[in-house]
Amino acid sequence: MFDQPGQRRVETAPDSPPGAVKAPLDWTALLHRVRGIMRADDVLAMDDQGLVVGHAGGRPAESVDAIAAHIDRAFDFVNGLHSIGGKAESVCVMYSPEGTWLTATRFSTPAGGHVTLGLIGPYTLARQDRGRLRNAFYKLFERRIIEGKA
Repeated sequence: MFDQPGQRRVETAPDSPPGAVKAPLDWTALLHRVRGIMRADDVLAMDDQGLVVGHAGGRPAESVDAIAAHIDRAFDFVNGLHSIGGKAESVCVMYSPEGTWLTATRFSTPAGGHVTLGLIGPYTLARQDRGRLRNAFYKLFERRIIEGKA
């Protein structure tokens, strides 16, 4: 059987017997799914203490630990900006040459803690919005130059 839009093979999973308990996804499987959906080079997950609890990608463990430390520190810095809003939910950095992004997002867990995901790759969660803002500011500065107010 094929799905129509992508014409790829659709596998039908066998039905579980009544009363069977499905095993929850582990960190590795979940991070590999996120990596595939986001087309990221690497995805890492951190616990409340900033320790890496899972990783999907080709970077070595030492590099992933260093990236996690920087992500945790970035949230520490931006969470102090209470005049802007509450706690930061996402931090995004573009590295030059353009094309590599580090996007981190933090969310609460049902137990009251938090999990932080870091994504490294060619895309970010806010890529289109960044482009719109850049274009809006570009037009504003361009208009000020034409009007002689630069």
